[in-house]
Amino acid sequence: LLSHEKGVLSRILNLLTSFSANILTINQTIPINGIANVTLCIETNEMQGEFSRLINKIEGLQGVQSLELLQESKSGKKYAGGCVAAAHTFIG
Repeated sequence: LLSHEKGVLSRILNLLTSFSANILTINQTIPINGIANVTLCIETNEMQGEFSRLINKIEGLQGVQSLELLQESKSGKKYAGGCVAAAHTFIG
């Protein structure tokens, strides 16, 4: 879940870029009571750095209310849920 404020999703996307994660999809609901549910699906097979470190950094971003890991593929690619900060669900 993400706070409805300028730059929250942008900070998440910039962080993903810094880890060389590939964004596959972004889905977001209309903010209700200042909170938006965002789901990101990211491909991490060419990512630089540890997946757990990326998740911890996203959770620490201003405006990220909660993050939930939704799915991890059998091929080793990871999908995180909980937007991720600005999201309730982050897939990565």
